[in-house]
Amino acid sequence: MSVLLKNVLALNCSYTINKLLTPAVVTSSSLLERLADIWDGVLNAVPKKRRSLQQRHWRNKFKALQPRNDIEDCVVCGHKKLQGHLCNNCFKWTMTLTEKLWQKKIDSGEINTKRHVR
Repeated sequence: MSVLLKNVLALNCSYTINKLLTPAVVTSSSLLERLADIWDGVLNAVPKKRRSLQQRHWRNKFKALQPRNDIEDCVVCGHKKLQGHLCNNCFKWTMTLTEKLWQKKIDSGEINTKRHVR
């Protein structure tokens, strides 16, 4: 704490020792004072010079869209899919078969509809 006070006194900041030592009791006036002190520092954080077009283009050239190299053809149906993912077309076809099978089991009474989630 003493090092902090020495630094504050050495820098001749606008803070007073009482503000640093008082507990954080939040009232509207103290809150406004503290926000005003913080706001002074925020207003000074602006660039000194404008960035030229050349500098902006140089910084933004890496943000351009890149072609995807993880799209491949499905081995089963031939539709496009992502590497390491199930083909959407094959999944829909499998789900239609599964739902038909579930419906047959529900109709025959093998699956209890009260406990069946789908």
